[in-house]
Amino acid sequence: MTISQQINIIRQAFVDGLKAILGEKLYGAYIYGAAAFPNTVLTRDIDFHVILKSSLTLNEKSQLEKLHESLAQKFPPLGGELDGYYILLKDALLKSPPKSQIWRRATDNSWALHREHILAGRHIILYGPDPKEIYSPTTWPEIKTALYGELDYVKKHLWDYPDYCILNLCRLVYSFETRDVVV
Repeated sequence: MTISQQINIIRQAFVDGLKAILGEKLYGAYIYGAAAFPNTVLTRDIDFHVILKSSLTLNEKSQLEKLHESLAQKFPPLGGELDGYYILLKDALLKSPPKSQIWRRATDNSWALHREHILAGRHIILYGPDPKEIYSPTTWPEIKTALYGELDYVKKHLWDYPDYCILNLCRLVYSFETRDVVV
């Protein structure tokens, strides 16, 4: 089975689970990053945004965590590597990095980079409207701030994840030189 076929199976199970848990609260769900590039070769994770009409309840958070556990068990290893954010629609419409509604309310500090990928067409719509109705265009200062955040991550984690960090350093050099972050 190819990586693209694996991603297709996982994404269908993911969106089916989201619909069952969230119902009318689900506004949109999108995959972006390497998993959304044509002819995807090896990818270590599946980056996503789930856009919500309203805040999650404790029960919904619990059910979503169980969904992620189930996907990890059914579709190893990639099913356990769904890496993303559950974001309120009102926050997704803003330019400032949104907080996730789950997982310690992590902030998407790479928001500008993620928006740039999505707006460049490097996304897969799992559910909902065209993402151009949600994600606002980026500016170079926003992108530059996010790139420096990625550089800080590399500095902190080079010895923990050397392969990823070296690849990311190459992307950072390219992005600063070309002002193109969709690589």
